[in-house]
Amino acid sequence: MALKAKYKKPLPEAPDGKIDAYYRVSDARWNYDKPLGTFAVKNVTFSVEAFTWDDPRELLQDDHRYDEAVGTYSIPMPENGTNVETIVDLAYAHLKTLDHFANAEDC
Repeated sequence: MALKAKYKKPLPEAPDGKIDAYYRVSDARWNYDKPLGTFAVKNVTFSVEAFTWDDPRELLQDDHRYDEAVGTYSIPMPENGTNVETIVDLAYAHLKTLDHFANAEDC
C-alpha cells in the first residue's frame, strides 16, 4: 500500500513547486518504555519515504529534505491487537488525518 500525494520539490518543470509522488510506510517499530516509578508508555513509531511516480529511485537520495511529510511518526499502541497488518493500516489511517495527505489517493 502507498499514498499518492503532492511532493514539494524545487524544479523548473514544476512551476508550483510540487510533483506527483507516492509515500509508503517503510518500517514500523513497537516501543515499550517504563522508567522506574512511572506508567508504561506503549506506542508504534513508523517512517515514511517518498518516491516519484515515474522513477522510484529519484527521491531515495537527499531530495527528501524538501518535503515535511517524509520522516518519522508515532501513534499509540492499539488495544485490540498488534499484528503487522493492523499496525500498517493504522499508520496509513494516521497519515490521512494530516493536512499533507488530506487529498491523498490509496495506491
